Amino acid sequence: MKLLIADDHDLLKDTLVLFVEGEGSIETVTASDLDEALAIVDAQGPFDLIMLDYNMPGMSGLTGLKRALTHNGEQKVALMSGIAKRSVAEEALALGAAGFIPKTISAKSLINAVKFMAMGEKYAPIDFMTAEDAVNQVIEMYIESMEKSSGDMVTEAFHENAKVVGYLNGDFLQLSTSDFEIGRAHV
Repeated sequence: MKLLIADDHDLLKDTLVLFVEGEGSIETVTASDLDEALAIVDAQGPFDLIMLDYNMPGMSGLTGLKRALTHNGEQKVALMSGIAKRSVAEEALALGAAGFIPKTISAKSLINAVKFMAMGEKYAPIDFMTAEDAVNQVIEMYIESMEKSSGDMVTEAFHENAKVVGYLNGDFLQLSTSDFEIGRAHV
């Protein structure tokens, strides 16, 4: 299997190459930006899978994904990111991406995802794609417990602007209320 990994962070890129090539059946080539990746596709392609970092130079969000998807024979292209939200993953898949790989994925899951996408299947981790729904449930439970425990009323500002940061499937989940107005019905 031949894999192109394009990411502007050398440490991540080199780590991915070491792990993926350690599997024995995957040959990797790397690039640091979209233009370099597309030049490599022209010179060394075709590839079984191309993995592009969402936030590297040349990508311009999903515009770079669109370029890669239509470049030189419409090869399988996956998007990877440590910052993109579920809506970006959904749009990438709708545009025809082979998959979406959050950078929080385990190394073993990454190998399985690469093989899965190289075979022509679509990939997106269920925990990532449903995390926003779970986050909304956590917010609602928090609000309900506040209202029940002391008669507090939470203003609409909190309902509309509350944010949860962290990893739902990892080690922490933190509710951040510092930017939001929380009102008390009874002082």
